[in-house]
Amino acid sequence: MRVLRYVIITIAAVLAAAPATGADDRPLVVVSIAPEGWLVERLAGDAVRLEVALAPGESPSSYDPTPRRLAGLAEARLYLAVGVPMEFILLPRLDGLCDDVEIVDLTHGQVRLGGHDHDHGHAHEQDFDPHVWVSPRRMTAMADAAANALSELVPDAEETIHANLIALQSELTELDLEVAELLAPAAGR
Repeated sequence: MRVLRYVIITIAAVLAAAPATGADDRPLVVVSIAPEGWLVERLAGDAVRLEVALAPGESPSSYDPTPRRLAGLAEARLYLAVGVPMEFILLPRLDGLCDDVEIVDLTHGQVRLGGHDHDHGHAHEQDFDPHVWVSPRRMTAMADAAANALSELVPDAEETIHANLIALQSELTELDLEVAELLAPAAGR
């Protein structure tokens, strides 16, 4: 059964990689979850094609991509990771299907709740809270990392990405101040 599944995935990947007439030549960027998708849209806009690996209603804890889904991701040139459980399943498969996918950990160097400094460059069993995107400060750091990766992928859009990054960082700073103000009465509790 495992061999059959591998053969099906391989055939689907080859078919997906075949050039199509009138194909979109923008590079494919894949992210794990919707908040990352929002981030890429805000930074790169139409300069890239975006695919969110986790479909609405799917759980990142029990994610198991179908061969068809993997084939759809086979053109990925950039994968932006955040350490959600599904990445431990998806990334090794994606790395085997894509010829030149670059995998960028947007949380590189961040100390995460319940864990440790996530700065040693390899995946491991999850021992931390993966919900880094709920913090405006952490999202600001992730935006910076994403903007750098997107600018390398699409150098023609570098100025736009940088301008979008500045605007987004300003919005996230304002949001962080609002959240701090709202939570101030609960400080120490």
